[in-house]
Parts: sequence; C-alpha cells; structure tokens
Amino acid sequence: MANMRTMQPITKIWYDYLNQGKLMGLKCGHCGTVEFPPVSVCNHCGKYDDMEWVEISGDAKLISYCWAPDGAAPFWQESVMIGEFDLKEGNHIQTYLLGVTKADEPYLYDNCPLDCVAEVVKVSDEHNLSYPAFHLKKCILD
Repeated sequence: MANMRTMQPITKIWYDYLNQGKLMGLKCGHCGTVEFPPVSVCNHCGKYDDMEWVEISGDAKLISYCWAPDGAAPFWQESVMIGEFDLKEGNHIQTYLLGVTKADEPYLYDNCPLDCVAEVVKVSDEHNLSYPAFHLKKCILD
C-alpha cells in the first residue's frame, strides 16, 4: 500500500477527497473531458494548464468483469469481483463490484452492460485509505 506522504500531489488530493466520501475528478477547461481517476494532463487534448476539480456522479455501466479468487485488498478472506466500468462522465475505471456472488455470473454474462453506482469504501484503516467501488443499480433478483 502506498504511503500517503510519497504520493504525487494530485493523487493525494484524490485520496483525501475519497476519505471524505467524495468522488472527484479533474475536468479540462479546454475540451471539457473529465479525468477519473485524475491525472494532471488531459488525455483528450493534452492540455494541463486549466484542470479543475469536479464531483463525479458515480453512475456507470459494468462492461466486463472477472473474479479474484484469492481475494484482493481489502477483501483478502473472500473471492471478489473486479469490474471494468464506463463512467457517465466518459472515462472508465477498474475496481470492485460489490454485492454479487459467483451464482450471479450467468445474469451478468447475459445482461452486460449493466447500470451501476459508485460508493466510497474504506480499504485500509492502517493508512486511512478509501477507494471507489460499485454496486448494480438493479437488484439481480428483480
């Protein structure tokens, strides 16, 4: 786990926002692209001199997934699903899909892409570190 004191300033600011329960990205003032997770240079137009912090909606689509059978931090004691999510704001992120089991996999396979919503979860008490994770918007049992 990274030491918070050695992180790049933008990364530390992002984690500080996550620890406050906020999903924040950087919006390019030149082309309007939102970078999430944030980076200091716009991946669309290459500008870096007009980036502004903006809150992310948390709305996304699950487009692919896989199981981490031996767990992943902070879920070492259980298998956990890792998903690829396309964000409403245009970027994508790979992170946890919570609230599903292996028994749900046929539903996921038959219905992807699926609407999801992000939440901030605590991944390390030792480092006071939080990270975004997602849940399906619609319950699989509906």
